[in-house]
Amino acid sequence: MDEIDREIEEQKAPIAYVGRVGILFFALPARDHGHTSVPTPNEFYDQLVAQLTSDARVKELRAPSSGENELRPESFSAAGWRQGRTDGKPDGPHLHIHVASFRTPILMAINVPQRLQPQDRGERGIPAEEYWVAWDGVQLLVLWDRNATEHSLGYYGGFAAMEIISDALDELGLSPRNQPCGPYCKYPFAHQDLLVAPAADTSKVRLREEGRFTVRIDCPSEPDVLELAHRLSRSFSLTVNTFAKMRSFGDSVSGTEIKARRELADLLQHQYEIARTAAEPFIRSIRLRWKNRGLRRKMSKGVARLWMHLATIERNQRHCIEGRYIYDTSAQRQGIGLIFKTEYPQFLNSIDTLEIDTLRATVEQLSMRVDTRIIAVATIAGAMSGALVGALVTLLRPSGAA
Repeated sequence: MDEIDREIEEQKAPIAYVGRVGILFFALPARDHGHTSVPTPNEFYDQLVAQLTSDARVKELRAPSSGENELRPESFSAAGWRQGRTDGKPDGPHLHIHVASFRTPILMAINVPQRLQPQDRGERGIPAEEYWVAWDGVQLLVLWDRNATEHSLGYYGGFAAMEIISDALDELGLSPRNQPCGPYCKYPFAHQDLLVAPAADTSKVRLREEGRFTVRIDCPSEPDVLELAHRLSRSFSLTVNTFAKMRSFGDSVSGTEIKARRELADLLQHQYEIARTAAEPFIRSIRLRWKNRGLRRKMSKGVARLWMHLATIERNQRHCIEGRYIYDTSAQRQGIGLIFKTEYPQFLNSIDTLEIDTLRATVEQLSMRVDTRIIAVATIAGAMSGALVGALVTLLRPSGAA
C-alpha cells in the first residue's frame, strides 16, 4: 500500500470512490445562411443519446429527452486555435463556436475490460473496469470504486468514458474538443484526483485539500452511484463550465499572441531588406530591388493583419476578465475551486504575463512607416499629375488666347 492509500485509510469517513473532472465539448454546426438541413441542437442531443445507448460498453444510461431537458447555448471563442487558414485571412476577434450544455447531465454506467484499456503503464495504470459518468455537454465527471483494484489512482482512470463519448460524437460528425491544462499537456482531466466520501450525516458537498494532487469530497449519500455522480456534477457545474468558457478566451489570447509575434518578426525582416536595399548605390542594388519587389505591399497587408490580431487579443482579454470574476465567485463556494488547483494558476500566469504594450507600440511604428510612404507616394503622384495637366492645358490653349 503506497503513502496516499495509507493517508486515505486514516480518514474518519471512508473513501468509497475516486473521481476525476474533465472538460469535453463539441461544436454545433452553424444553421445560418439558409442551411436548414442541418439538425437542430435538440435533434443532435437525441441522436447522441441514441448513439450512446447503442454502445455495448454502456451498461446503463439515464437521460431525459431533449423536450424534457434544457439545452443551454454557449459561445466559446475559436480565434487563434487553428495553425493557419487556407484563405490567408487572420482569425477575427468575433470568431467563435456554438456549444450546448445540458441542464440535466447524461448519466452512464460503463464497463470496459482491463484488456481493452491502454496497456502502456501495465496494471498500475488501470484502476477499474466499471465507471459511473455524468456529462453535461461540457463538464465530464467520472467515478469508480476505490477498491476495484489496488491501483485506485491509476493514470488511465476515466479515459474510457471520454473515449465512449468521443466515439459517439465522431459517429454524428461532431468533433469532440478536450481542454488539457496547457498546450504541451496530453492529460485530458484536471490534475486533482477526487477522493469521494459519501456519508448519511453529511448535508452538503464540501471539498478540502488532501494532498498535492488529491482533493477530498465529503458529500451526502445517494441511493446509487449514478445519483451521486449527478449530485456532484450539479455542484460543480457553474464553476467547471465557467472555467471552460474562460479557457476558450484565454487560449484565443495566447494563440493569437503567438501568431502576431511570429508575423511581426517576418515584417521586421522585410523592413530590414528594404532598408538594406535603399542603402546600396542604385546600380549595385538593381538585383536586390528585383528580388525584394512586392515587399512593401506585403508589409502593408501584414500591418493590417497585426491590427486584426491586436483586436482579437484585446476582445478576448476583456471576456477573460469578465469570466474570471464569475469563476472566482463560484469557486469559493464549498471549496470547488480546488478541482482546478493546478490549472487555474497556470491559466492566470499565461494571461497575466503577456506583454501586449510592446507589441502594439511596434505595430504602430510599422504602421506609421507604411502610411508615411503611402502619403509620400500619393503626394508625388498628385504633383506629377498636376504638372502634367498644366502642361497639357498650355499645349492645347489657342495661341491667341490671353
